[in-house]
Amino acid sequence: MTDKGAKLCLRTQPVQTYGDGIMEYDLSGRIVWNGLLQSILPKIEANSSITYTLPVCFLSRGDFQFLYHCEDVETRSVYFDSQPLVVEVVDRLS
Repeated sequence: MTDKGAKLCLRTQPVQTYGDGIMEYDLSGRIVWNGLLQSILPKIEANSSITYTLPVCFLSRGDFQFLYHCEDVETRSVYFDSQPLVVEVVDRLS
């Protein structure tokens, strides 16, 4: 990102994870979301931040992760975070 700020494309990939390191990418019937998994964000000024909200509904129990990265629309530079967002879904009625 430059001192002038940046225009970024956020890409998100939900996956279900298992204890043995396997990741399941086909989440049909397990999770639904309302919004885009790839979205151009408003311009982010230098030394500032923004928030992106993606409403999700989990239809099954399990461990899920959201892998994500941003790509600068102008320079094509890609920015990764080393830590995914981790969600543990439990059934409180059991």
